[in-house]
Amino acid sequence: MRALEKLKKQYPRLYAFLKNIDDALQVTYTCRMLKAKLTDSRARYWSEQAEEQIRGVWESRNSPGSRYLDTALDSIDFSSLLELGSSCGNRLAVLAAARPDARLVGIDINRLAVECGNRWLLAEGIKNVTLEWGRIEDLSAYADRSFDVVFSWAALIYIRPARILEVLKGALRVSAKAIVLIEMQSETKQQNRRGVYYRPGNWKRDYIALLEEAGADPSRITCEWVDKGIWNPGGGGGACLKYLKT
Repeated sequence: MRALEKLKKQYPRLYAFLKNIDDALQVTYTCRMLKAKLTDSRARYWSEQAEEQIRGVWESRNSPGSRYLDTALDSIDFSSLLELGSSCGNRLAVLAAARPDARLVGIDINRLAVECGNRWLLAEGIKNVTLEWGRIEDLSAYADRSFDVVFSWAALIYIRPARILEVLKGALRVSAKAIVLIEMQSETKQQNRRGVYYRPGNWKRDYIALLEEAGADPSRITCEWVDKGIWNPGGGGGACLKYLKT
């Protein structure tokens, strides 16, 4: 403190210059911390959903969106699939009916959603779907190329920019044939490939650029905009991105 007071008296301009830099760094740090907390709060929100809320998700399983997903995957020949952010398995239940011989696995942060979903799936007589608890940022429990397809629907919008590449690299590692992302895609390529923050907890990104950065061949990536009647996320940009490895 004495050194700072001495600097302030002897070199006031230098002191003012350094203080402005320090203030700017503090603002930047505070913004980053707020963004991190906001996004983490979204993870907590999903992980703490009560059974009543989860039941509402389960009852939406026959929505147009679920039927769209089956159509989006129809061109891919697969016998195993991993969903990132599967909740109670509402989307997987629809896929299971169309593909009774496929091994379908979902991973979700909400333990109650996993427990309820597994129970409801069995009650419906669906035996080829398994839900597991975990965070999609860590797919270390799954071996390389252990699933033909890895897909997500509105799950990556909650992943912080610092961890999105980690998620995509994990998806690339465990998938053998394809990755399908139904997420918020930026309409134009962004200079900041980490993400475009548009409201607390949700990220809209250039997934084509990010998949390339994670190691995917960009010539094998396609992007199709999702009709708003199927999915109309706040901020727009609902898209189905497919990366076909083979």
